[in-house]
Amino acid sequence: MARRRRREPPSILKHYPRMLAAYLRRGEDGLSEIEEDLRSRAAAQPEGKFTKRQAAYVPFVPLPPLEWRHKCGHCRFWVDEGPGEAGQCMIVGTEDDGWGGESIHEEAGCALFMPPAGEPAFEWLREQRDPTGADLVRGEYHAPRSRGVEIPITDVGGGAAGRRPDDAHRRPDEAHRRHAGKPDVGTAVAPAGRTVRLERVAGGMAAPVDLAFDPVGDRIFVADQAGLVHVVGDGDLRDEPLLDLRERTVELRNQYDERGVLGMALHPDFAENGRLFVRYSAPRRGGTPADYDHTEVLAEFRVDDDRSPVDPGDERALMEIPHPKFNHNAGAVAFGPDGYLCLAMGDGGGEADSGFGHVPGGNAQDVTRNVLGSIMRVDVDADVDEPPEWNGDESDDPRGEEPYGVPGDNPLVGDSGFHGVGENGVDELYAWGLRNPWRMSFDSEGRLFVADVGQHLYEEVNIVEKGGNYGWPIREGYHCLNPDNPSDPLPDCPEQSRRGEPLLDPILEYPHVHDETVIGSAIVGGAVYEGEAVPELQGAYVFGEWATSQDKPSGRLFAVDPPTGWGDSRSDDDWTVEELAVANTDNGRPNRNVLGFGRGPEGELYVLSSETHAPAGQTGAIHRIAPPE
Repeated sequence: MARRRRREPPSILKHYPRMLAAYLRRGEDGLSEIEEDLRSRAAAQPEGKFTKRQAAYVPFVPLPPLEWRHKCGHCRFWVDEGPGEAGQCMIVGTEDDGWGGESIHEEAGCALFMPPAGEPAFEWLREQRDPTGADLVRGEYHAPRSRGVEIPITDVGGGAAGRRPDDAHRRPDEAHRRHAGKPDVGTAVAPAGRTVRLERVAGGMAAPVDLAFDPVGDRIFVADQAGLVHVVGDGDLRDEPLLDLRERTVELRNQYDERGVLGMALHPDFAENGRLFVRYSAPRRGGTPADYDHTEVLAEFRVDDDRSPVDPGDERALMEIPHPKFNHNAGAVAFGPDGYLCLAMGDGGGEADSGFGHVPGGNAQDVTRNVLGSIMRVDVDADVDEPPEWNGDESDDPRGEEPYGVPGDNPLVGDSGFHGVGENGVDELYAWGLRNPWRMSFDSEGRLFVADVGQHLYEEVNIVEKGGNYGWPIREGYHCLNPDNPSDPLPDCPEQSRRGEPLLDPILEYPHVHDETVIGSAIVGGAVYEGEAVPELQGAYVFGEWATSQDKPSGRLFAVDPPTGWGDSRSDDDWTVEELAVANTDNGRPNRNVLGFGRGPEGELYVLSSETHAPAGQTGAIHRIAPPE
């Protein structure tokens, strides 16, 4: 196959720098305005102490996990080496302490700082993984760096006795909901329901997140977060991958990480054209600010008829999207029945869609300068070698030589009409108001199911429609997000966005905790079962939970049945959720971390999982959902 010339990808956001200008303007000392502000506020704190919103530096100081005891039993969180998801602990300090590092811009849910005494002290403002959902105030402990410590904590508003979990999970009044489902959908723990068996297909991967069946032959292509696209044939993992992107992906941490190869899709005519589309996290590329974490890439590769390994240098980059943090990348890509390619983007990574790399009001609600927190929809078959004449300032032409087109019926296509910002917003956007839509799938009726990972309290599933606004960060699930205290939803919530769009409810949600029982913390979207092997699942949406514990593999499987007579994305009746029991394990659970799902050509479903929290090792495997006997 002839080597394809690599086109420069479009800066679908040539307008993006305008959004970032306030964050990136540099002063005489080389610091951004935000860094200068944080440094001055941190220096003003007595004895060098400062809070989450005043933290200024992040060095790496190896420490063992910090542990504490609370109503949840023995909880754990860990010290990380850099900016991460809300709830991880950061090492912070000022120049006077002798600690240095990068600005973290409100990243941390806790802080370790170096006081004049020279010992690290622990200050906890809020921890995302507290299973009770309680918002906790500061507790401190001084100890040598060489050992872990137990930390005393207290509940806000509850005194020493704390609050009942139901208080933290209360729902808004019915008047503040728009539609879809009842206010109590998801509050009950999903009862044990149908039983299935997990039939192993292949193993030896690190962290399989997506799969696709080769329409020619019996091969399965498997996207591995560790940077590979594997080939499985006759139950065996081929020694040589189809595509090795490890030299092109950002270097992954040997611990929890949300970057890497995140999704893939075969062109509908793959049997004839061999076009493979892959989403992955790359080191910062041109146009990505220096203090951003990485660049999210949507790339096309061509696979030869003999399915020989693909040269990663033959990449044709379609999109390169700056991403401020390591988390909330989403990553799913899928072709719809109309032949257009949809791709999911997370909100950028900050708690409550705020802080560094986030615009006021949240990236997910900004459709004029942003694609973060959205579903995009593009036409990869469009003839775009000669795009229509640009009518504006040539120096600000947002198109360039574009490797894709924009469907004319995308909801925000404006007068500029082609890869630009029209009167209404970014042309590529299809839906928005999402936090971290990790996995998505179409059913045979063309409905787009998107599972959106929640923050402190709730996980949700949406059926996404064109132009839909799904509420984040105004809402989490059915509930009004309280940005100052995300564990305590506000009682009143707007029904519309600032643009006047209705905020659409999910079809279902479930809480992280119910009656002091941990349900989960990160939903993993699946697919509608349309196979024949397990008739009891026919028509059910099957999905999963990544893990219920940070200490061991502990994913779960669920199935949700639509209301009777359902034929639309909305219904006033409940979607009935139940947990799937696994017949061939001792406890009825997968005993693995669920990472993704795949669907075979006959409608059968496959579970992608591993036994670790990191995209490393060789415990990753594929299991087919089969009848219990």
